[in-house]
Amino acid sequence: MLIQLTVYIEIFARYDHFKLYETIFICNKKMTNRFAKIIAKIIFRTVFHVNAGQPWAISK
Repeated sequence: MLIQLTVYIEIFARYDHFKLYETIFICNKKMTNRFAKIIAKIIFRTVFHVNAGQPWAISK
């Protein structure tokens, strides 16, 4: 599970602001582990909170 999350974090770092939204949605659908889903949502919210109004902060 931890390895999966690391892969998702790598994906977040590479995708632009709009793709990030799509990626998280796909990850949530594929992850069956409830805990992994919660962690992914936390990461998702944190990234968006930190980068609010700064779409360029997440680069490809």
